[in-house]
Amino acid sequence: MIRVERSGTGKSEGAGCDKLDYDTEVRHYREAFDALVRHPWVDPERVVIYGSSLGATTAPLVAQGKRVAGILVQGGGALTYFERMVNFDRHQLERQEAFDPARIDAEMRRRIAFQRLYLHQRQTPAAIEAAHRELRGVWASLLGTKSEPPHYGRPYAWHWQAAEKDWLAAWAKTDARVMVVYGEFDQYEALHGHRAIVDTVERLRPGSTRWLEIAGADHSLLIYPDRYAAYAGKGGERRWELFVDPVAAWLREIAR
Repeated sequence: MIRVERSGTGKSEGAGCDKLDYDTEVRHYREAFDALVRHPWVDPERVVIYGSSLGATTAPLVAQGKRVAGILVQGGGALTYFERMVNFDRHQLERQEAFDPARIDAEMRRRIAFQRLYLHQRQTPAAIEAAHRELRGVWASLLGTKSEPPHYGRPYAWHWQAAEKDWLAAWAKTDARVMVVYGEFDQYEALHGHRAIVDTVERLRPGSTRWLEIAGADHSLLIYPDRYAAYAGKGGERRWELFVDPVAAWLREIAR
């Protein structure tokens, strides 16, 4: 296995991902792929791309036009980025300790309106809240907005470009074998987003996909008794064999 580290991570040179936009990051991965397949240790006919979390969104884009034996993803689906962020909001409101069902409907309406202006119209949070008094306080209540840069450690441009991507179309274009792994209690990604990959590719190329749902697993594949404990992130049992064993079997099958 060869890990491709993004710019500014580990021994990888260049600006850190906190300064990169989405398109630049994908370009870097594609350039790294081209360098990787030229390495004397690598059989270019047996390359499998693995993407976890947000890497699951870039994996099918990296694979476009490349010779790839398989694509393995976990913790990321093929819904639009807007749907992904709205789903984050829903999970936060439903699963956080400060659970208030009487507020969820109204708060989701505010967040959906905010995300539309932010992601689809490329407005900054400050501009949105200045122009829309009814949306003030939304940004501060969202997950991942306490970092610097201010959204999950990425600049606004990263998220704006991600919101333009058609990931499902990218999956439809690949001719590689596909395996999708989903944790039952994923704190962020929806089951439907993962199933969209498998159902779409399988419909186009029957017999080319593999589905693995790990019971009790969260986004990091730690095992919890229920979705609320997983969302709190306290404890969690390490059962790596639930992931490693079936994935290794699939890799032996497609890359032998």
